[in-house]
Amino acid sequence: MSETFQKDVSVLAATVAIAWLVGELFGHPWLVVSLVLLAVVLRHIFYRSRAIDWLNQDDSELPPPEALGAWSGIFDALYQLQKANLAERERLKGSIDYFERSFAAMPDAVIILDSDWRIEWCNRAANQWLGIQAPRDFDQSLVDLLRQPDFVRFIMQRQFQDPYFIASPRNPSIELEIRLSRFGNNEHMLFARDVTKVRQVDQMRRDFTDNVSHELRTPLTVITGYLDTLQDQRDKIDPRLHRALEQMSAQGERMKSLITDIIWLSRLESVPLEVDEESINVRELAQVLRNEAVEASTNTRTINISIDDDWQLRGSQKELYSAFSNLVFNAVKYTPTDAKITLQWQKTNLGATFTVKDSGPGIPVEHLSRLTERFYRVDNSRNAATGGTGLGLAIVKHIMQRHGGELRVTSMVGIGSSFICHFPNSRLSPVEPSASQNT
Repeated sequence: MSETFQKDVSVLAATVAIAWLVGELFGHPWLVVSLVLLAVVLRHIFYRSRAIDWLNQDDSELPPPEALGAWSGIFDALYQLQKANLAERERLKGSIDYFERSFAAMPDAVIILDSDWRIEWCNRAANQWLGIQAPRDFDQSLVDLLRQPDFVRFIMQRQFQDPYFIASPRNPSIELEIRLSRFGNNEHMLFARDVTKVRQVDQMRRDFTDNVSHELRTPLTVITGYLDTLQDQRDKIDPRLHRALEQMSAQGERMKSLITDIIWLSRLESVPLEVDEESINVRELAQVLRNEAVEASTNTRTINISIDDDWQLRGSQKELYSAFSNLVFNAVKYTPTDAKITLQWQKTNLGATFTVKDSGPGIPVEHLSRLTERFYRVDNSRNAATGGTGLGLAIVKHIMQRHGGELRVTSMVGIGSSFICHFPNSRLSPVEPSASQNT
């Protein structure tokens, strides 16, 4: 029980007691007490009415009305709360104004959407790039205003890890990159920026790489052909030239592999994934990769297979073979003799993973984030010795992106590395029980 309540009860009891004594003097104690209590009630009703009128008035800075007793404290407390509330409102209004000015000044389009994809706010660039104008289009559905079927599917799939590219409704020659971020109570913020020049430069780079690679293939084929002929006639050539011929042949083969990888990577970047996808038996694919790795290896290595036979993988057989074989042969190249390599396929809550795990020397942590960059080498001398092109993991990364997945790498120096290909549930199909194989 609070002190204020006890004090009010004490004052009321004292008032009733005094009224009773006065009533006794006049011979009507109950009448006097009733009149006093009625006066107290009317006083509270009067102050309550004044409080409501004061709280409802427009001028929030108007001081509270004068009052006596407990109502004086109530008015003072309400006034302090009102001032604190006004200060907080001003602070929030200032934050919102700052937020709106910041986003309004951005060259990129910014749109805030509620949980039903209705527009709550947008900046001026949204009109420039997407034709959405404030405040005219507020509370309108974004899907109704941008009626491109692919964009609607992108919205409805709710997979916003990767950007979406769309032609500007205001100028079809401008290409926009759309990114969506979720916040608050399932609300979203949309960002759109002009990437026309970036995409054009990227396309020019791909075209240049593709054209140069094709142009180099023909003369290189001629050179390696003559080198093969000379190698076949080693007995007729000065022995001092044998080593030079061997090195030229080896470097010619390395260049052929490099050109093949560049052309393959260029195709992955520019050609859409085939619509006619296949159901891939991961166990059979893993066995093929193991057999090929064992045959190609000059040293003894143990390659184990651990497969969940209940799930198949849907996708391009050619591309997935390329991705997995890159990982397997990397493990064979960079692990010492008698190392252990494991190929694992397992179901997870978020999809499934194909993992190539080795017990090799491991990769220092500072290199992990750059492994999928083109031509990036952890150890130049080691790559030169193994003949790698530096494009293998870049190819794996692109193949995984084309299949809606991602490549993850974990490693500890002196213990080994794991290259994990994660696929979403949409890439999986259950195997009929009769078709399952025993491990």
